[in-house]
Amino acid sequence: MGTTSFNQDYFALFDLPRRYALDGSLLHERYRALQRATHPDSHAGGSDQAKRLAVQLAARVNEAYRVLKDPLLRARYWLELHGVALNDEAQTVRDGAFLMAQMDLRERLGELKQTFSEQDARALAAEIKHQLAALQDELARALGDDSKQEKMTHAQGLIAKAQFFTKLQSELDEISLFRAE
Repeated sequence: MGTTSFNQDYFALFDLPRRYALDGSLLHERYRALQRATHPDSHAGGSDQAKRLAVQLAARVNEAYRVLKDPLLRARYWLELHGVALNDEAQTVRDGAFLMAQMDLRERLGELKQTFSEQDARALAAEIKHQLAALQDELARALGDDSKQEKMTHAQGLIAKAQFFTKLQSELDEISLFRAE
């Protein structure tokens, strides 16, 4: 790996090809190497400036790893690298079938809040996981190595859909944790 710089995009920072699809084990391997190289303890004997720089670089490495290892965050970052700004408030899903399915899932989640059933919670979690995996596969196809505008626009819609599932999963996790106490 080369020199670590604040000017590098996250892919360059990890010395990875600049594409959406990546090798998770290689990402983790590069993260560990960067973590060792930038960890503030490695620079304890340096000047105050060197110590501050090490802390900042370590934080950048951690943030880059967090983004690149998460398919949804990586997709958002990929679009930003290609000049596509995502505005979560303005981003809407216009797919009627998807919205109806979301309403059904929300209704099921609401019922779980009232009468918690571990079996129902597991079934809903499995469905959410399946839907998220399917969207992530579609994102990988949409965000291949090229950056055609129609693919980027399609990816924006997929990200908006994936955010529904991510939020639903978080709410389900909260219910499950609350009930487990």
